[in-house]
Amino acid sequence: MPENKQYEDLNDYLADDDRMSDLSIRALRCFLAVAEEGSITAAAELLRVSQPSMSRRIKNLEKDLGATLINRSNRKDETSLTDAGRLFYDRARTMVSLMEKAEDELKNADAELSGEITIGCGEMRGMRYLTQAIREFRDDYPKVRFTIFSAAADLIQERMEQGLLDIGLLLEPVDTQRYDHIRTNVVERWVALLPKSWPWPPNNVATVDDLCGLPIMLPSRNSAQNVLKGWFAPKADDVNVVGYCNLTGNAATMVAAELGAFLCIDTGIIHPQVRSLPLSPSLTGESVIAWKRSGEHSMAAARFIDFLQRRNNQNPKEE
Repeated sequence: MPENKQYEDLNDYLADDDRMSDLSIRALRCFLAVAEEGSITAAAELLRVSQPSMSRRIKNLEKDLGATLINRSNRKDETSLTDAGRLFYDRARTMVSLMEKAEDELKNADAELSGEITIGCGEMRGMRYLTQAIREFRDDYPKVRFTIFSAAADLIQERMEQGLLDIGLLLEPVDTQRYDHIRTNVVERWVALLPKSWPWPPNNVATVDDLCGLPIMLPSRNSAQNVLKGWFAPKADDVNVVGYCNLTGNAATMVAAELGAFLCIDTGIIHPQVRSLPLSPSLTGESVIAWKRSGEHSMAAARFIDFLQRRNNQNPKEE
């Protein structure tokens, strides 16, 4: 590790944000190219630099980090990542992505509002609200692009913390110490997805007693599991949990194969072999659009957040 400061290992070095900021973006791009191409020669051709220059930048990066990142093979110029290289890859990708995003924003600073807004979305009906808002916003700012990243809330929040997502569509509650947010005014209802081939509970609702006798699949997110545990109480220990899934579409396919019933937010997904039953007693929540309380937003993201806040004041609650 660098002589002016002692580090126990690469993890310790990566945790030092001040030291990480000293690393050259050019060197990081070279490392990522070698990692993805599997060859120093191919990476050099991709970035249009000489092979000796590429090798030198990688060696200097390894010297700065005090760790070997690339396994070099004499056979056909093949390379692979070391354990340290695999650890460093995600951090390098994040740093380069943030720099590219900043460069794009600065290039368009004096022009008509443009750029990219990245949004992480859970599967919920609040996506309809967000989609309509995006459409209205682009009527005024057609050069702004939107990238939607679909994932569970935990991963969305992780990427928001890393600066890789501007905004997240989440289910309440949210950490108000870390995030500002608006409510979509869309009521999100929990349902049970069951195979159509199974006998139907009476009254076309799914009760605790109905579900305790079935194999059950739950959402992967811990907070969602805790909500459902509370709904099942005092029979939570009697639930036969056979698996977990973070995407409702995939879970519906597993339900159709009779692997179990899946409890989830009603997204409106229709599967020919699956039926959706509301839970009884009813279990509901509300979707929110959240963004980091601290930190700077791009001009496009800041404008969109302001638009969402103004629009939200005029939107009635959806049932």
